[in-house]
Amino acid sequence: MPEGQEITVPENYYLPMGDNRTHSRDGREFGPIPRQSIVGRAFFRYWPIDRIGIVNHPNF
Repeated sequence: MPEGQEITVPENYYLPMGDNRTHSRDGREFGPIPRQSIVGRAFFRYWPIDRIGIVNHPNF
């Protein structure tokens, strides 16, 4: 996706974004992904340092 281009992410799709814009291979390269393709659960957070620790699992 070229810099500055606007897109509409379809319902039940997500556009994953890396935190290092110039060096991330993320949704800007491969586009939106369907919800059913997202697998996993965060259990530990290491950044930001003042919030390091176990992640409480929200109810979805």
